[in-house]
Amino acid sequence: MHFVLIGDDKTDPAAPARRIATRPRHIENLITWAKAGKLILSGPRMPDDETTTGSLQFFDVADRAEMDAYMAVEPFATEGVWQHVKILPFRVAPLPYPAPPAPGEAPIFTWAIIAMDGTDAAAESRRLAARPAHLENLKPLLAAGRIHLGGAILDAPEGRMIGSIMVVSAPDEAAARALVAADPYVQQGVWQSVRVERWRIGPQPYKKLPGQP
Repeated sequence: MHFVLIGDDKTDPAAPARRIATRPRHIENLITWAKAGKLILSGPRMPDDETTTGSLQFFDVADRAEMDAYMAVEPFATEGVWQHVKILPFRVAPLPYPAPPAPGEAPIFTWAIIAMDGTDAAAESRRLAARPAHLENLKPLLAAGRIHLGGAILDAPEGRMIGSIMVVSAPDEAAARALVAADPYVQQGVWQSVRVERWRIGPQPYKKLPGQP
């Protein structure tokens, strides 16, 4: 079962120093979860090379109770780095993603597109109608190795699709937003709110994603 964790850092004057001080223990914890096959991608959200606004992490665990267990030992949660955390059920689409950075390799800078569907009665049917065109639109990006992760946010484990996350390589934010604008989920009104954030995928001993060669 997949989950996505979106953690927002605190913004008080001491927040950057607190993140830096806590980071070694945070990395140790990530390594433990990655080696256990439970952490499948992770890294900081960074609008520039010097600033961190939070974290984005993807997990493959048995159930929500395991996510609660992670939060109970995660230093960024227990030592006040994160001020707000969302943990959402997520379904990773089985696609031919490029390999993420392994230990000893450099991190990869990408753009995380976090999009939520409408909440009206027609939202689900609108998504299903647009889905074939959305998947067709992804084919050249996948062939070029530009999509590092994609899938659906769910309203409950194994539940209904209510949004999407897509992680793409792009030279800058304008290029990432152009990809969003060209997606059928935007053009056909499926995605009603979209965040585009620069995301650094950190090197870890991740297990393969579904569909990864």
